[in-house]
Amino acid sequence: LEVLTGRTLPLKLGWLGVINRSQEDIETGKTIAACLQKEKAFFESHPAYNAISDQLGTQVMANQLNSILIRHIQSCLPELRLKLEAAQRRTQKDLDSLGEAVDQGTDLDVQVR
Repeated sequence: LEVLTGRTLPLKLGWLGVINRSQEDIETGKTIAACLQKEKAFFESHPAYNAISDQLGTQVMANQLNSILIRHIQSCLPELRLKLEAAQRRTQKDLDSLGEAVDQGTDLDVQVR
């Protein structure tokens, strides 16, 4: 419990306890949903973990990872937007240097012999 609460060895993003599917669970065809329910029941009923059971488990891990990903994307978006806008300006400049567009509707049949 001291480790999972970060008192023994603090980590930047903290510790997270999960119970992975066992090989036996996989071989016997136990569903992921059933394994998640078993994991939740374990943490809620275990005397060492029940006080922090709402901070443990695969679903908590998925939510935390999703939050980390969203923060990372949000932090990268301004720079990415600037790069895209610069690329768009360069491409438009290149396009403008090619001159006026040729009307595709005109009859410009040219035969090459």
